[in-house]
Amino acid sequence: MEARRLQKVGNRSYAVCLPKKWVIGNKIKEQDHVFMDINKNNELVLKAKQQEAAIKETITVDISDIDNLPEFLVLCYVKNVDKIILRSKKLDYEKFKALKKVISYLDGYEISEEDENHVVIQFLFKDVNITLIHLLRRMTYLLSVMVTALENNDLETLQKTETTTDQLYHLSKRIMHSCMKNSKQREENDIKSEEDILFMNIIFKKLENIGDRFESLTEKKLSESDYRLLKEMINLLNDLFFKKNELKSFKEKLSKIKKSANSSAIRGSLLSIADLCLDIFENVVSIEYGREYFK
Repeated sequence: MEARRLQKVGNRSYAVCLPKKWVIGNKIKEQDHVFMDINKNNELVLKAKQQEAAIKETITVDISDIDNLPEFLVLCYVKNVDKIILRSKKLDYEKFKALKKVISYLDGYEISEEDENHVVIQFLFKDVNITLIHLLRRMTYLLSVMVTALENNDLETLQKTETTTDQLYHLSKRIMHSCMKNSKQREENDIKSEEDILFMNIIFKKLENIGDRFESLTEKKLSESDYRLLKEMINLLNDLFFKKNELKSFKEKLSKIKKSANSSAIRGSLLSIADLCLDIFENVVSIEYGREYFK
Protein backbone atom coordinates (compact mmCIF):
# COMPACT_ATOMS: atom_id res chain seq x y z
CA MET A 1 0.00 0.00 0.00
CA GLU A 2 1.30 3.45 -0.95
CA ALA A 3 1.02 6.45 1.41
CA ARG A 4 0.76 10.09 0.31
CA ARG A 5 0.77 13.26 2.40
CA LEU A 6 -2.47 15.31 2.64
CA GLN A 7 -2.17 19.00 1.78
CA LYS A 8 -4.49 21.87 2.68
CA VAL A 9 -5.86 23.91 -0.25
CA GLY A 10 -7.63 27.20 0.55
CA ASN A 11 -9.87 27.43 3.61
CA ARG A 12 -12.14 24.43 3.11
CA SER A 13 -10.44 21.79 0.97
CA TYR A 14 -7.68 19.19 1.13
CA ALA A 15 -5.78 17.60 -1.73
CA VAL A 16 -3.68 14.49 -2.34
CA CYS A 17 -1.73 13.61 -5.50
CA LEU A 18 -3.05 10.73 -7.58
CA PRO A 19 -0.70 7.89 -8.56
CA LYS A 20 0.59 8.42 -12.09
CA LYS A 21 0.05 4.77 -13.01
CA TRP A 22 -3.65 4.98 -12.06
CA VAL A 23 -4.17 8.24 -14.00
CA ILE A 24 -2.49 6.90 -17.15
CA GLY A 25 -4.21 3.53 -16.87
CA ASN A 26 -7.64 5.19 -16.75
CA LYS A 27 -6.74 7.62 -19.57
CA ILE A 28 -7.45 10.69 -17.45
CA LYS A 29 -6.11 14.05 -18.59
CA GLU A 30 -5.92 17.51 -17.03
CA GLN A 31 -9.34 19.15 -16.33
CA ASP A 32 -11.15 15.76 -16.52
CA HIS A 33 -13.57 14.91 -13.71
CA VAL A 34 -12.68 12.28 -11.11
CA PHE A 35 -15.61 10.86 -9.12
CA MET A 36 -15.60 10.04 -5.40
CA ASP A 37 -17.95 8.14 -3.13
CA ILE A 38 -17.92 6.92 0.47
CA ASN A 39 -18.89 3.29 1.01
CA LYS A 40 -20.58 1.75 4.06
CA ASN A 41 -17.18 1.19 5.72
CA ASN A 42 -16.46 4.96 5.51
CA GLU A 43 -13.80 4.30 2.85
CA LEU A 44 -13.28 6.77 0.01
CA VAL A 45 -13.83 5.14 -3.39
CA LEU A 46 -12.25 6.90 -6.38
CA LYS A 47 -13.60 6.36 -9.90
CA ALA A 48 -12.33 7.55 -13.25
CA LYS A 49 -15.82 7.44 -14.74
CA GLN A 50 -19.26 7.90 -13.29
CA GLN A 51 -22.01 5.52 -14.25
CA GLU A 52 -24.58 7.76 -15.89
CA ALA A 53 -28.16 7.45 -14.76
CA ALA A 54 -30.36 5.93 -17.42
CA ILE A 55 -32.81 8.30 -19.07
CA LYS A 56 -36.17 6.95 -20.15
CA GLU A 57 -36.36 8.29 -23.69
CA THR A 58 -39.82 6.94 -24.64
CA ILE A 59 -42.98 6.69 -22.59
CA THR A 60 -46.39 5.25 -23.53
CA VAL A 61 -49.48 6.08 -21.47
CA ASP A 62 -53.25 6.00 -21.73
CA ILE A 63 -54.43 9.59 -21.78
CA SER A 64 -57.49 8.71 -19.68
CA ASP A 65 -55.13 7.86 -16.79
CA ILE A 66 -53.72 11.41 -16.72
CA ASP A 67 -55.76 13.88 -14.68
CA ASN A 68 -53.52 16.87 -15.36
CA LEU A 69 -52.14 16.66 -18.89
CA PRO A 70 -50.18 19.98 -19.03
CA GLU A 71 -48.16 19.17 -15.89
CA PHE A 72 -47.50 15.64 -17.13
CA LEU A 73 -46.15 16.90 -20.47
CA VAL A 74 -43.94 19.53 -18.78
CA LEU A 75 -42.51 16.83 -16.48
CA CYS A 76 -41.75 14.59 -19.49
CA TYR A 77 -40.05 17.53 -21.19
CA VAL A 78 -37.89 18.43 -18.19
CA LYS A 79 -36.94 14.76 -17.64
CA ASN A 80 -35.66 14.53 -21.23
CA VAL A 81 -38.29 12.13 -22.54
CA ASP A 82 -37.81 12.34 -26.32
CA LYS A 83 -40.96 10.50 -27.38
CA ILE A 84 -44.38 10.43 -25.73
CA ILE A 85 -47.09 8.09 -27.04
CA LEU A 86 -50.54 9.04 -25.75
CA ARG A 87 -53.17 6.37 -26.40
CA SER A 88 -56.92 6.76 -26.16
CA LYS A 89 -60.06 4.96 -27.29
CA LYS A 90 -61.24 8.36 -28.45
CA LEU A 91 -59.26 11.53 -27.80
CA ASP A 92 -61.27 14.03 -25.77
CA TYR A 93 -61.47 17.38 -27.59
CA GLU A 94 -60.76 19.46 -24.46
CA LYS A 95 -57.70 17.37 -23.65
CA PHE A 96 -56.54 17.73 -27.25
CA LYS A 97 -56.82 21.53 -26.96
CA ALA A 98 -54.89 21.47 -23.66
CA LEU A 99 -52.24 19.27 -25.28
CA LYS A 100 -51.82 21.67 -28.23
CA LYS A 101 -51.54 24.67 -25.92
CA VAL A 102 -48.89 23.24 -23.62
CA ILE A 103 -46.83 21.92 -26.57
CA SER A 104 -46.56 25.51 -27.85
CA TYR A 105 -44.60 26.37 -24.69
CA LEU A 106 -42.18 23.41 -24.90
CA ASP A 107 -39.54 24.30 -27.48
CA GLY A 108 -38.55 21.23 -29.51
CA TYR A 109 -41.67 19.17 -28.80
CA GLU A 110 -43.81 18.60 -31.89
CA ILE A 111 -46.70 16.26 -32.70
CA SER A 112 -45.34 13.77 -35.24
CA GLU A 113 -48.38 11.48 -35.48
CA GLU A 114 -52.02 11.84 -34.53
CA ASP A 115 -55.41 10.24 -35.07
CA GLU A 116 -58.47 9.65 -32.90
CA ASN A 117 -56.77 6.80 -31.04
CA HIS A 118 -53.27 8.12 -30.37
CA VAL A 119 -50.92 11.12 -30.43
CA VAL A 120 -47.13 10.89 -30.71
CA ILE A 121 -45.04 13.81 -29.43
CA GLN A 122 -41.32 13.92 -30.23
CA PHE A 123 -38.41 16.15 -29.27
CA LEU A 124 -36.79 17.35 -32.50
CA PHE A 125 -33.57 18.95 -31.18
CA LYS A 126 -31.89 15.74 -30.02
CA ASP A 127 -28.74 16.26 -32.08
CA VAL A 128 -28.56 20.05 -31.71
CA ASN A 129 -26.06 21.34 -29.16
CA ILE A 130 -27.88 24.06 -27.19
CA THR A 131 -26.09 25.26 -24.04
CA LEU A 132 -27.30 27.25 -21.05
CA ILE A 133 -25.12 30.25 -21.89
CA HIS A 134 -26.65 30.35 -25.39
CA LEU A 135 -30.11 30.36 -23.82
CA LEU A 136 -29.17 33.13 -21.35
CA ARG A 137 -27.95 35.37 -24.13
CA ARG A 138 -30.91 34.61 -26.38
CA MET A 139 -33.43 35.29 -23.61
CA THR A 140 -31.72 38.61 -22.86
CA TYR A 141 -31.89 39.56 -26.53
CA LEU A 142 -35.59 38.63 -26.65
CA LEU A 143 -36.26 40.88 -23.65
CA SER A 144 -34.75 43.77 -25.62
CA VAL A 145 -37.05 42.85 -28.52
CA MET A 146 -40.01 42.99 -26.14
CA VAL A 147 -39.08 46.52 -25.01
CA THR A 148 -38.86 47.66 -28.64
CA ALA A 149 -42.22 46.01 -29.43
CA LEU A 150 -43.76 47.68 -26.38
CA GLU A 151 -42.35 51.05 -27.45
CA ASN A 152 -43.88 50.62 -30.94
CA ASN A 153 -47.20 49.30 -29.59
CA ASP A 154 -46.59 46.05 -31.51
CA LEU A 155 -48.63 43.77 -29.25
CA GLU A 156 -48.46 40.77 -31.57
CA THR A 157 -44.65 40.68 -31.55
CA LEU A 158 -44.64 41.35 -27.81
CA GLN A 159 -46.91 38.38 -27.05
CA LYS A 160 -45.12 36.00 -29.43
CA THR A 161 -41.73 36.95 -27.99
CA GLU A 162 -43.00 36.48 -24.44
CA THR A 163 -44.17 32.99 -25.39
CA THR A 164 -40.70 32.25 -26.77
CA THR A 165 -39.08 33.31 -23.47
CA ASP A 166 -41.41 30.83 -21.73
CA GLN A 167 -40.27 28.12 -24.17
CA LEU A 168 -36.61 28.86 -23.49
CA TYR A 169 -37.20 28.75 -19.75
CA HIS A 170 -38.66 25.23 -20.02
CA LEU A 171 -35.80 24.24 -22.35
CA SER A 172 -33.28 25.44 -19.74
CA LYS A 173 -34.95 23.16 -17.16
CA ARG A 174 -34.63 20.23 -19.58
CA ILE A 175 -30.92 20.92 -20.10
CA MET A 176 -30.29 21.35 -16.36
CA HIS A 177 -32.03 18.07 -15.59
CA SER A 178 -29.80 16.39 -18.17
CA CYS A 179 -26.75 17.97 -16.47
CA MET A 180 -27.77 16.31 -13.21
CA LYS A 181 -27.64 12.90 -14.91
CA ASN A 182 -24.88 13.26 -17.49
CA SER A 183 -21.25 14.32 -16.91
CA LYS A 184 -20.75 15.21 -20.59
CA GLN A 185 -23.70 17.60 -20.42
CA ARG A 186 -22.26 19.19 -17.27
CA GLU A 187 -18.96 19.76 -19.01
CA GLU A 188 -20.59 21.22 -22.14
CA ASN A 189 -22.63 23.62 -20.00
CA ASP A 190 -19.76 24.55 -17.64
CA ILE A 191 -21.60 23.15 -14.62
CA LYS A 192 -19.10 22.57 -11.82
CA SER A 193 -21.45 21.58 -8.99
CA GLU A 194 -25.06 20.90 -8.04
CA GLU A 195 -25.19 24.42 -6.60
CA ASP A 196 -24.50 25.80 -10.09
CA ILE A 197 -27.69 24.10 -11.32
CA LEU A 198 -29.69 25.58 -8.43
CA PHE A 199 -28.46 29.11 -9.12
CA MET A 200 -28.90 28.74 -12.89
CA ASN A 201 -32.49 27.62 -12.42
CA ILE A 202 -33.22 30.77 -10.40
CA ILE A 203 -31.55 32.97 -13.04
CA PHE A 204 -33.68 31.54 -15.85
CA LYS A 205 -36.86 31.84 -13.79
CA LYS A 206 -36.14 35.51 -13.06
CA LEU A 207 -35.55 36.19 -16.77
CA GLU A 208 -38.89 34.57 -17.54
CA ASN A 209 -40.48 36.74 -14.82
CA ILE A 210 -39.06 39.88 -16.45
CA GLY A 211 -40.73 38.85 -19.73
CA ASP A 212 -44.05 38.54 -17.85
CA ARG A 213 -43.56 42.02 -16.36
CA PHE A 214 -42.90 43.49 -19.80
CA GLU A 215 -46.12 42.01 -21.15
CA SER A 216 -48.08 43.49 -18.24
CA LEU A 217 -46.78 46.97 -19.12
CA THR A 218 -49.16 47.11 -22.13
CA GLU A 219 -51.78 48.34 -19.66
CA LYS A 220 -49.64 51.29 -18.56
CA LYS A 221 -48.52 54.52 -20.18
CA LEU A 222 -44.73 54.70 -20.41
CA SER A 223 -42.64 57.80 -21.00
CA GLU A 224 -39.45 58.03 -23.07
CA SER A 225 -37.53 57.98 -19.79
CA ASP A 226 -39.26 54.73 -18.78
CA TYR A 227 -38.25 53.03 -22.02
CA ARG A 228 -34.70 54.27 -21.56
CA LEU A 229 -34.52 52.76 -18.06
CA LEU A 230 -35.89 49.42 -19.30
CA LYS A 231 -33.27 49.31 -22.07
CA GLU A 232 -30.51 50.17 -19.59
CA MET A 233 -31.52 47.24 -17.36
CA ILE A 234 -31.50 44.80 -20.28
CA ASN A 235 -28.12 46.13 -21.43
CA LEU A 236 -26.81 45.50 -17.92
CA LEU A 237 -27.98 41.88 -18.08
CA ASN A 238 -26.40 41.50 -21.50
CA ASP A 239 -23.08 42.81 -20.15
CA LEU A 240 -23.40 40.46 -17.17
CA PHE A 241 -23.83 37.34 -19.33
CA PHE A 242 -21.13 38.38 -21.80
CA LYS A 243 -18.83 39.35 -18.88
CA LYS A 244 -18.16 42.79 -20.38
CA ASN A 245 -17.84 44.55 -17.01
CA GLU A 246 -16.69 43.74 -13.49
CA LEU A 247 -19.42 42.33 -11.28
CA LYS A 248 -19.25 45.22 -8.79
CA SER A 249 -20.15 47.77 -11.49
CA PHE A 250 -23.48 46.01 -12.11
CA LYS A 251 -24.83 46.87 -8.68
CA GLU A 252 -23.67 50.48 -8.90
CA LYS A 253 -25.36 51.01 -12.27
CA LEU A 254 -28.54 49.26 -11.17
CA SER A 255 -28.72 51.52 -8.10
CA LYS A 256 -28.61 54.59 -10.36
CA ILE A 257 -31.42 53.14 -12.49
CA LYS A 258 -33.56 52.50 -9.39
CA LYS A 259 -32.94 56.05 -8.21
CA SER A 260 -34.13 57.42 -11.57
CA ALA A 261 -37.19 55.14 -11.44
CA ASN A 262 -38.42 56.85 -8.25
CA SER A 263 -39.72 59.81 -10.28
CA SER A 264 -41.59 57.63 -12.80
CA ALA A 265 -45.38 57.26 -12.97
CA ILE A 266 -44.81 53.47 -13.21
CA ARG A 267 -42.29 53.44 -10.37
CA GLY A 268 -43.60 50.17 -8.90
CA SER A 269 -43.23 48.25 -12.18
CA LEU A 270 -39.73 49.57 -12.86
CA LEU A 271 -38.52 48.80 -9.34
CA SER A 272 -40.00 45.29 -9.57
CA ILE A 273 -38.04 44.63 -12.78
CA ALA A 274 -34.91 46.15 -11.24
CA ASP A 275 -35.25 43.81 -8.24
CA LEU A 276 -35.49 40.81 -10.61
CA CYS A 277 -32.26 42.01 -12.29
CA LEU A 278 -30.66 42.24 -8.85
CA ASP A 279 -31.77 38.66 -8.05
CA ILE A 280 -30.13 37.49 -11.30
CA PHE A 281 -26.93 39.36 -10.43
CA GLU A 282 -26.80 37.83 -6.93
CA ASN A 283 -27.11 34.30 -8.32
CA VAL A 284 -24.39 34.95 -10.91
CA VAL A 285 -22.18 36.15 -8.04
CA SER A 286 -23.01 32.99 -6.06
CA ILE A 287 -21.79 30.85 -8.96
CA GLU A 288 -18.58 32.88 -9.34
CA TYR A 289 -17.79 32.94 -5.61
CA GLY A 290 -18.65 29.25 -5.23
CA ARG A 291 -16.02 28.41 -7.83
CA GLU A 292 -13.42 30.76 -6.40
CA TYR A 293 -13.70 30.07 -2.68
CA PHE A 294 -15.42 26.67 -2.34
CA LYS A 295 -13.62 24.48 -4.85
